[in-house]
Amino acid sequence: MPLELKNIATLNGLGPQEMTKVIDDYSVILEQHGLAYTRVDYYWQVGTIEPVQGWILHLSVVWSQIMALTKLLIPILLESSIPFKIVKDKETANSLLNGDFGASQVGKVISIYPTNVGQGVALARQLIQLTAPYKGPAILTDIHLGGALYTRYGSFNPTIRSDTAGRKIKLIYDVQGQLIPDTQPIPFVLPTGIEWPFAEMASPIVPKPKTVFHDIYKPIQILKSDTKGNVIKSLYLKNHFFVKWCVIKQAKKNMWMDEAGRDITDRLVWQKKIYDQLHDTVPLPKLLDFFIEQDDTHLAMEFIKGPSLYNCILELNSKCNSWEGLSLKNRQFILDRITELIQIIERMHQKGFVHRDITPVNFLVTKKNKLVLIDIELAYSLKERTPYPPFELGTHGFMSPEQLEVRTPTIQEDIYGLGATMITLLIGLPPINFSISNKELLQENLNFFLRNNELAELIASCLDRDPALRPPVKKLYDTVEKYKISCQQYKAGGKDILDIGVLANDELHSLIDGAIKGLVSAPTVINKDLWLSRTPARDNMADAQRKEFGKSPGLCEGISGVMYFLARAKAAGFNIDICRKAYNTGWAYLKEKHIGELPNLTPGLYGGAAGIALATAYGMNSGLLEDNRENRLYIQRCLELPPVGLDVATGAAGQGIATLQCRPYLEGDILSALVKSHVKTLLAALQKDGCWVIFQDGSGKKAPAASFAYGNSGMIWFLLEYGVQYKDQTILNIAVHSLKVLSQLVRPFSSMIKNQGFRKIIQDPQASDGIPGLILTLIKAYEAVEDPQFKEMGEQLLVNYPTCLVHENYRQDVGLSGMGELYLEAYRVFNNPEWLDRAGKLAQFFMHTSRKEPDGSYHWLNNNSPFPTADLMVGSSGIIYFLIRHLTQGKMKYRLLR
Repeated sequence: MPLELKNIATLNGLGPQEMTKVIDDYSVILEQHGLAYTRVDYYWQVGTIEPVQGWILHLSVVWSQIMALTKLLIPILLESSIPFKIVKDKETANSLLNGDFGASQVGKVISIYPTNVGQGVALARQLIQLTAPYKGPAILTDIHLGGALYTRYGSFNPTIRSDTAGRKIKLIYDVQGQLIPDTQPIPFVLPTGIEWPFAEMASPIVPKPKTVFHDIYKPIQILKSDTKGNVIKSLYLKNHFFVKWCVIKQAKKNMWMDEAGRDITDRLVWQKKIYDQLHDTVPLPKLLDFFIEQDDTHLAMEFIKGPSLYNCILELNSKCNSWEGLSLKNRQFILDRITELIQIIERMHQKGFVHRDITPVNFLVTKKNKLVLIDIELAYSLKERTPYPPFELGTHGFMSPEQLEVRTPTIQEDIYGLGATMITLLIGLPPINFSISNKELLQENLNFFLRNNELAELIASCLDRDPALRPPVKKLYDTVEKYKISCQQYKAGGKDILDIGVLANDELHSLIDGAIKGLVSAPTVINKDLWLSRTPARDNMADAQRKEFGKSPGLCEGISGVMYFLARAKAAGFNIDICRKAYNTGWAYLKEKHIGELPNLTPGLYGGAAGIALATAYGMNSGLLEDNRENRLYIQRCLELPPVGLDVATGAAGQGIATLQCRPYLEGDILSALVKSHVKTLLAALQKDGCWVIFQDGSGKKAPAASFAYGNSGMIWFLLEYGVQYKDQTILNIAVHSLKVLSQLVRPFSSMIKNQGFRKIIQDPQASDGIPGLILTLIKAYEAVEDPQFKEMGEQLLVNYPTCLVHENYRQDVGLSGMGELYLEAYRVFNNPEWLDRAGKLAQFFMHTSRKEPDGSYHWLNNNSPFPTADLMVGSSGIIYFLIRHLTQGKMKYRLLR
């Protein structure tokens, strides 16, 4: 916040409530007390926290009361010299309070670290009384002591270690003095051997959840887990002779407070009011009850059996075909649902309501293929002009610009939502995957998928930034009806839509140049010239869209991967000068924060030292890093760490692959010793059946794990590469034998691709990385030993994929850019032009789903995330890498030093 605003607030003597309206940064209140503070994660810390662990006191308070509570709290803490943390600003406070940072962080606005138990107990007594007037959401990892005060036993100043994926883990000591993770279980569990010191205030035993709500509703299954309130499938036990399913929407106490002071309960109350007014006009579930249970508000309604419209369409197109690859029957079904949806929204408008959250998820499809609207809490009454201000938020990608700006709602917001929904239903991609701001470009990209310019123009007009230029509902209905008739006039499943010529080299080159620029341009997540990656989930609950990003050294996700890609791009002749500053900053960060941690750095390829070594080698190979003794020594030290496992991602196979690729920068005897030690490790662990890792599915059936990253495919690939480079026939024979054992999966995998489709494959833990891994290893084996059966099996798997894949997963390991890599590798080794042709289709796909910014940069959004990252495996770098390989028509080898 500008210093001038801080001074204005101070000079004018504004109180806490008034200051909240002027400022967002809570460091202002600390400065008013003359306190020094430091930034720690998303908090300001005051004082030095010395103990490793102990009883943490947490205060949960809604954002509108934070300044007032802090003003009361600080003098008490200063008097006893107790260190504390306060959330850094209003935006971060809202994220904590709303569950955006995970269920384990909800409500932890202020954290206090007493130096001993006695001090903590005394302070707790005082704070319970002090905070009685304040309110906030329940802190799920803690025990509630009273008022706004909660507590748990955990880390103050923990030992930090990296796990095998390079993620930071907080460790504390158990009663035996052994380091253990600070897990923060939900609900609270008193650690073994730790005494509960707050017995006078609360019990450490969390009450068991109620088995029956309101005496007549028995919860059975959580349909949607959310920190703000769950959606629960329940039995409606009205009497012994009347039992049926129902759904209960829950609003948890004091969750989600907006600028008007309304919380999630107010939204649920509003939803009931709308139901009462619309139930006879639009198809809605029947309301059964509205009640409060354990301070949480609940809305009970009848259970509608059937999938959401979104899931229905996904199931309809599980193979991820293009629109024209669908049968006429399936296309007709989708178009019928679109016209039905338009009619429902039109009836809402006629009753004077704007829906404001039109997405395929908010409609259920009944057994009779009729739509039922299930979520209307964001609706706005045009007649009553309520709620005012309108409720914020919605579904990212489906909200109009004016809705994001919280303007007074109009029916034009729903036209935008209808257009966004049509993109999802017709093309199979989220609307955020397209450049929305450029109407002409959007129309061109939509027409590429739909092959109908009139429909593409209509949808693009729905998403016009100017609400006045969006078409009326009737035009939407009439155009879709007209398109239905035209669909019946040509043969279904005809020419593949991506057979629209060949992508010109200059177009592809221009896209690659713009995408490289996009690696250091907004909105790609980068801070102070350091690429950030999405941090892992802190718990298993399904939270709202996470906002956490952090620095990672990883090759798979992290700085090493982006540096690796830039080196490859430069070696391929592309100008990466715009990224040089970020590259150098990343290199300095790796040297200081991670190479400097040796030998305590995790050794793996995907998230650890081997990945850093690989990025360093490619940097030297391309001239981005100086080829000197110091950098060569970095590589050697990174590769000398002992393995902690066997696989490619974290273990010996990955370290072996990295060592082979770093061959030009290692002395011969060191290289030989390192790589042979990894081969020896794998051979020692090889089981009699020719496998290392056995997979067991839910039914208990066992099979060799095919995963490239964590299973047998990657280990075999390494042995094949070693056997070729060292001309070691014995190792080649062992690798071939293991691959033949693994090849028993070719037939079931082929059937899975053909019958279940791409969408279900990437949801299967065995198949998602296993099928691509097996294909890649079969290609490698054919190249190594020229046995035609490996080519036959590899192509048997590849040919079962649709010639045109459409899916929102763009990842290198299990997504579309990874499929493109497989096609190019198959073309390079098998010399079959079909695979180059399929790679070309995917290149066109990425051309038409790239998001162009006004500065000419490009990026992609992966897996429906609104935040693009530069990561190699899950971000834009991996997509650009595939496009560069396609430009060379597969002549550039798959991730090998040239």
